[in-house]
Amino acid sequence: MKKYSNLLQDKPILKAHLLLSMMALIGGANYIIAKNVVPVFIGPSGLIVIRAFSGAVFFMILDKLSPQQTPIEKQDYWKIFACSFAGVVVNQLFFFNGLALTSPINASLIMLVSPIVITLFAIFILKDKVSWLNGFGMFLGVSGALMLILSKKDLSSNQGNSMGDLFIFINAISWGFYVILAAPLMQKYNPFKLLKWTFGIGAIFVLPFGYEQLISVDFNAFTPKAWFAFWFVLLFATYLAYYVHTAVLKHISPAISGVYVYFQPVVAAIISILVGVDSFSFTKLISALMIFVGVYLTGKRN
Repeated sequence: MKKYSNLLQDKPILKAHLLLSMMALIGGANYIIAKNVVPVFIGPSGLIVIRAFSGAVFFMILDKLSPQQTPIEKQDYWKIFACSFAGVVVNQLFFFNGLALTSPINASLIMLVSPIVITLFAIFILKDKVSWLNGFGMFLGVSGALMLILSKKDLSSNQGNSMGDLFIFINAISWGFYVILAAPLMQKYNPFKLLKWTFGIGAIFVLPFGYEQLISVDFNAFTPKAWFAFWFVLLFATYLAYYVHTAVLKHISPAISGVYVYFQPVVAAIISILVGVDSFSFTKLISALMIFVGVYLTGKRN
């Protein structure tokens, strides 16, 4: 089968790890940068509509230019639909609406359960084997996330309320499901074709949720910082991030790709504290330790 991209053609495994490292930095920064435009200048669901429709057009163009044009098999259409629902509709709606309600550090910490979710889905869907140590790791990691969610008393606080944390938790689950579904599809198709359909189908479903927010946006009111955040979210946290996280699944396993989520809370915490928009409490520290240990035990192999 012809290679779908020159980006990973030479030393694909090494380049995949380098690209995932870069995405971890972008992902961690996105928790901070995105809040400069959401929800002050544009509602979270309105931004999602822009991401979905522009992403569909972007990947449609790249798919047309791609040398690999393998037609989609009929039995894979439902899998692509599920990828779209999990990777775009649920993932984006819950992430940005959750980020608008919670703090960057909380969001990045809770996303650490994503590798656990990936491993859990791999057990039931891909029939991966798991030891009792892996099972305990899942329990510990999820418990840490729940501890962080349930520790909030003020649901209206913008420094991390329970509803926002819960949305991010649901987002982590949906992303794990997307990675598991996309992995076998990447062995058949180029990433542009998969993402074209993923974003195209997703755009239809997110439109009703974000239409009113989209038409109410006053782009003339955007500050330079807001414009920077807007384009950062589109170019780096959407187009590049989805491409890399999907394309690398052709060369490395979903569990290994999920490991790079660990770096995001560190990046988010450093940036948040440096710019003075967040703090790291004792509860967050304990929750983070539980999640980190849980994720480590989940990925540990005998």
